[in-house]
Amino acid sequence: MRTAYKVFASLVSVILIISASPAAATADEADPRTLQVGKTYKNEQGELCVKEAKDSATCIGSRELNPKEAKKAFDRAIAENEHKARSATLAGDRFCPTEPGMRVVHLSRVSVCSGQGWRLTKRRLLPPFDVLGTMDVLVWQWLDYNRIDTRWPHTTLIAVEGATGDLASESVELTLTSLCEREAPFTCVAHSTDPATNVFNLSLGGPAVLKQWQEGLWAEPFRGWEFAVPLTGFLGVKMEFKASWVVNNPLVLTDDGSGGDGAGEKLSGRCDNNDALPTDQNPEGTINRGCVNHEFIPIVEFNGQKRPAIAPVAQHVYDRQVGSYGTERPDVVGEPTPNGQQLPTQWGVKTGGFPLHRTQIEDEINANRRIACPSSRPSSCDEWPMASAKEGAAYRPQEPGIPQDWSWRQVPDTANDSQGATMGNFYRNNRIIHEDAYWVRAILSDGTKSW
Repeated sequence: MRTAYKVFASLVSVILIISASPAAATADEADPRTLQVGKTYKNEQGELCVKEAKDSATCIGSRELNPKEAKKAFDRAIAENEHKARSATLAGDRFCPTEPGMRVVHLSRVSVCSGQGWRLTKRRLLPPFDVLGTMDVLVWQWLDYNRIDTRWPHTTLIAVEGATGDLASESVELTLTSLCEREAPFTCVAHSTDPATNVFNLSLGGPAVLKQWQEGLWAEPFRGWEFAVPLTGFLGVKMEFKASWVVNNPLVLTDDGSGGDGAGEKLSGRCDNNDALPTDQNPEGTINRGCVNHEFIPIVEFNGQKRPAIAPVAQHVYDRQVGSYGTERPDVVGEPTPNGQQLPTQWGVKTGGFPLHRTQIEDEINANRRIACPSSRPSSCDEWPMASAKEGAAYRPQEPGIPQDWSWRQVPDTANDSQGATMGNFYRNNRIIHEDAYWVRAILSDGTKSW
């Protein structure tokens, strides 16, 4: 099953590479002064340009957002579109908190956003080769997934932050298209919801653009976790900029969160057909298709304060995450670290440790259980990390001289049952499938947290 998933992911990667190559080929590296009017090329600054006259060209390149200035521009744009912003769930604290070098922000398990700055520059191609004008355009995007549906809203907000020279008095026509409208090994469809048009005018002092699509995945039903569909690479917008004085080709680029060179992190998402989730309409949990932002790493809590039944398990995990690091850790094959001592690796600890990863391979789960909780141990044996984690007892080689990075403890049956229910609900609610990462926090009965 793992092979099928890898083949599917490789197929998506190949299609992405093929689909991206024509755009790269349109940029002519020749001296722009020798090109015909209307031709597109890349200049020495790395900008994409179109030669609109014998002696001038309009170019566009990426720029970093200044967080404070970007927030001011965002607030102005939201104020201009207050009613639409509320319907698009952008009012309040939906600002995308990007930082220099970080254009994509993973807000939650179901939300991801991006913020990107672009600068349009009108350049003279003859001496003195000066800049005739600039326009700074800010582009934000939000994707809000649904755990029980393969449809999601995609919202884009575009504002002009400033302009100089010729571009301070000119408008630029912008055409927006969702990148979802492709057929890779699956069909992704985007429907314009508000407004219906895809064509807008950008100008200094002009209104901001707030555009929303209802996107969704239409494909043959997948069966099993190995057929999860990665959306990354099919998320974002295609933007066509056409200045009023440009007669021929517009400047065409894509904003998928990765920046002008495409080397950064992209907007992320994934749909799968794994565990069924109960809903008000389907209390038995018959809906099992949904989408999440799989790059966001969620936290599962073993909260002994709120759920006394799970307190013994919480104590076990707490001891292994923050207990005193003993010097008498045995190097005996198959033996766990003594009680009360921290494991060599702080599994599940977000602050300085390493996440755990779910495994759905039965052989790996059974191997973890055979080592940590064999039949010779009590039936209420609690293993850490859990048997459903790739980093369980079988993760390290069972060889002499290698400290073992796991532990077991006898707990009441009710504690084991409570932990099993907690993990099952956590996996389902967050659509945690094979090799997905997660953090674990233990909370003792007195409220003390492991991290």
